[in-house]
Amino acid sequence: MKLSSRFLSTFAVMSLIIGLMPLAPVHATETTAEAYDLIRGTTFSSVYFMAPDGLRYVFPDEKTYFTWYADFSTVKTISDAELADIQMGGNVTYRPGSKMVKIASDPKTYMVTQGGTLRWVPSEEMAAALYGSAWQSKIDDIPDGFFGNYVIGDVLNDVPLKDATIFVANTFEETAGISQNFSWVMKVPPRVNFMSNELAGITTYSLSGIYGGTFYISVGNTVRFTNADAVVHAATADDNSWGTGTLQPGESFVHRFDAVGDYSYYDSYHPEVTGIITVIEE
Repeated sequence: MKLSSRFLSTFAVMSLIIGLMPLAPVHATETTAEAYDLIRGTTFSSVYFMAPDGLRYVFPDEKTYFTWYADFSTVKTISDAELADIQMGGNVTYRPGSKMVKIASDPKTYMVTQGGTLRWVPSEEMAAALYGSAWQSKIDDIPDGFFGNYVIGDVLNDVPLKDATIFVANTFEETAGISQNFSWVMKVPPRVNFMSNELAGITTYSLSGIYGGTFYISVGNTVRFTNADAVVHAATADDNSWGTGTLQPGESFVHRFDAVGDYSYYDSYHPEVTGIITVIEE
């Protein structure tokens, strides 16, 4: 069953002509842009995310921006000259779990998941399981020109309906930081990433860098820790109750979490990597 199609409005077409950038207010000019800042110049209203790789990534429109931020209060205004000196890195995609999207030339409706990956929602039943009875309000049209910012992933047939809301929560919570979401689609320093395989009941935990976070799985699920980096890593529980041991590039370790609770960890080889795996009831 295909979901109901929605089409670009005349306003959206006009927006393409005049530019689809968030209209951030102009504040007093500041002199230094740092990693994780939201920045804009003094002349144009486009807002950018300043990534740790030293590049700026543009929010292509307000709809994308507001999936990440509630307002423009943290946007820093820098001089046009400083902005011009920062190389462009690409476009920001929708925050995972926040919306479903479609384009006018494709009848399919997709859920946005980790790293700008689109997964086709094949039925209204699945859409309702994911987003509730008001699922239609969670669909945004995006211009065809922005579709190339995303990658197409697997169909969502493999998400059991009973786990659908958990899947949305995991997708959303696993990407609390915008920079973390860029790890697949932008060339930023490597970081810790999570991807889910709901059919197998396994969460794949890719150890590949310097950023942790809080991540959610259901009680009884197994986590596979995989070293996706070029150097060694080792995830170790803060209380030493479990650990992966040394993982060479490409090696994996699995651990089952049978009790509800918070499981904090650190990387023995890279102590700056810390995080928490939160195990919840289904």
